[in-house]
Amino acid sequence: MWGEMVLFFLFCLVTIPPITHLFHEMGHLLMAKIMLVPGGNVVIGKGKVLFSFSFFETTFHIHQWFFLGGSTTFASVDKIPVWRRCLIYLGGPLMNGLCAFALLTPGFGYAEHWTTVWFQWLLLMNIWVCIVNLIPFQQRGKKSDGKLFIETIQSVLLTKMRF
Repeated sequence: MWGEMVLFFLFCLVTIPPITHLFHEMGHLLMAKIMLVPGGNVVIGKGKVLFSFSFFETTFHIHQWFFLGGSTTFASVDKIPVWRRCLIYLGGPLMNGLCAFALLTPGFGYAEHWTTVWFQWLLLMNIWVCIVNLIPFQQRGKKSDGKLFIETIQSVLLTKMRF
């Protein structure tokens, strides 16, 4: 019983965070593609690059510690209109929110006990990532989506208020 629980916990540790981060980064990427921003660079994880591939003008990098975060960057994001940039910043949390909502669908993920628990933890992780990324903060030089959004809005307001 304990061995089965430990294995399940380890399985969840290496599957749920990277899936949640991938959904989040795909939200930014999808919103950028809708906003017609070319290219893109999606990184999942930290450490040494395990493998990279390109798909539809976007390069994906999967790192050794693939369950430790991610990022999406675009070379020309500062050159696009502010409202489009704001939507790109909100794309990641929005995707996590949509995934969480989809996981609430009755019958989705309900099966054998461990499968149900896995989907419930995936739901909770998506809610957590959605909420945390909307909070404006900066950690080790990396800004949250909420902070990028607020700073972009502030820069526009300050520019318009100057006489």
